[in-house]
Amino acid sequence: MPISRSQFDKAVDKMSEKVIQFLKAHPDEAFEISELAQSVGGRQMEVQAVLDELKHEKVAKRKCIKGKSYYCIGRV
Repeated sequence: MPISRSQFDKAVDKMSEKVIQFLKAHPDEAFEISELAQSVGGRQMEVQAVLDELKHEKVAKRKCIKGKSYYCIGRV
């Protein structure tokens, strides 16, 4: 059954919430995707998709350091 666009826009899926809460709990650290996936109990591809969306919304930040991507909390 479809939901309204308003419901869709307001909804936060469980994996996104886990990633946000983990990053908020560690505001002074940045993590690789593999570390985040292990910490929140998700698959790397799933966490990557979540991070891409959070980065777009400026909830997460990404930097490439020495050839590796690291993510930390942005503005929430």
